Amino acid sequence: MSLDRYKIAYIFGAGASAKALPTVRRTAISPGYNEALRLMADNLKGQTLMSGHCLTQDEFVTNLYWLADKGDEHGTPDTFAKFSQLKNDGFALRKIKDTLSLFFTIKQFVEKKKDPRYLQFLIKVLEPNGLFPNNIKILNWNYDFQMQLAAEKF
Repeated sequence: MSLDRYKIAYIFGAGASAKALPTVRRTAISPGYNEALRLMADNLKGQTLMSGHCLTQDEFVTNLYWLADKGDEHGTPDTFAKFSQLKNDGFALRKIKDTLSLFFTIKQFVEKKKDPRYLQFLIKVLEPNGLFPNNIKILNWNYDFQMQLAAEKF
């Protein structure tokens, strides 16, 4: 039986990139979201890695610590973002988005963190001609580029 006639949606959410990126809570392979923010801040202090960005490296380090502390206070950075949205605090939301975007960009493109399960998934669903099936959709609300990084192999 061909699966072509079925419409399939894969939903990637929390934990889908757990072998490469931090999870909310500490695990055997993850220090936890808030601690990962602090670890990056600690590693960036005193280094010259960033240039040409709208944020200076010192501002980014400060923002990482700020977001980790707010994450502790509210449970996670995501919960703090929801709190900021409910309070209509556009400044905090922009700061959260900028900080997380740069955090995950560094993790994936500088530190080369890749979860191998994404490549395994693509190998299983790609058609013999290497094209992605039209009947499959992927929904992803993570901050990551794991699917794109896996797709680069093709």
